[in-house]
Amino acid sequence: MRRIQDTITAKEAENITHIHEQKDWSEFRWNTEELFSLVANIRHKQGLLLGRMSVLGFQLRNEASLEIFNV
Repeated sequence: MRRIQDTITAKEAENITHIHEQKDWSEFRWNTEELFSLVANIRHKQGLLLGRMSVLGFQLRNEASLEIFNV
């Protein structure tokens, strides 16, 4: 499976081609199996994180949840 980079640098951002700049942008397609696999992996990691956070106190856990889900 391909790993998606977590962050990009400002220099890399300058070279990003937006979807509307693609020649065939109006015929956009995606690989459902690959997309579902990535989403499932993210949800799994989210569950692990929430499980680890369960040992925190209620207030601290709520604050941490707001931080990670509003990035």
